[in-house]
Amino acid sequence: MQNIRGKLGNLIPLRYYPMDEPSGETVAIDRSMPSAAGATPINATYTGGPITNANEGIGRIRPATSGVLFDASNDTVSLGSATNIDNLTAFTYNFWARPTAVAARLLTKGSKVKIVVLTSTGKIRIFVDHGTTNLRNDSAVSLPLSTSSTQSVWTMVTCTWDGSTTAANALVYFNGVAADMENTVNGVGSRSNDASTSMFIGSENNSTAFFSGHISEVAVFGKVLTAAEIHGLYAAYRRDNTPRRGVL
Repeated sequence: MQNIRGKLGNLIPLRYYPMDEPSGETVAIDRSMPSAAGATPINATYTGGPITNANEGIGRIRPATSGVLFDASNDTVSLGSATNIDNLTAFTYNFWARPTAVAARLLTKGSKVKIVVLTSTGKIRIFVDHGTTNLRNDSAVSLPLSTSSTQSVWTMVTCTWDGSTTAANALVYFNGVAADMENTVNGVGSRSNDASTSMFIGSENNSTAFFSGHISEVAVFGKVLTAAEIHGLYAAYRRDNTPRRGVL
């Protein structure tokens, strides 16, 4: 069995939150292997109350109740603003999601960078604020929802952007496979400064578009992972079906 912790760790994330803390915790531990990344771990904060998802098998992906439950009302995770996640010149965001509704934010950096579950469609949008025209690219397929008939639909979502104004270079992967994209709009003008805005999981600015469902295994990279790296990461997750504390 491949050690996924080593697999993801070798890719050197800037931040990594398994989000596998037991019920009652208010801090999400950063396990980004700082010795490799050259940084000090920066824990995130559960906002909207302590988490309430005491699960059998911490860190599992498959059970419907794993990961952190977001109530679509006020739950979010604040990563704050820090030099290692501010104004990234390129990025990869990787996480597992089990949404129960659309019209929500998965990950945002203020209003400047958004990974969005689109209203009414459930598609994933990568949005980066630019001075004249904002860069945007949408997945052509929707993120599967978990409903009463499909209780445990988990998807590994990977979003990459190379820092250019070319929207076709902002890509979405589902379960390690690149998705077709649509509604592509190139960025025009200088990219907006996001250094004064916090990064949030599950909301926009802890004020709107709160997520409904579960999120787990959030990793932030300051580079574009290759298609082979993303596919390999998904394959490593799939091979590890045992309870574990995170995957780094």
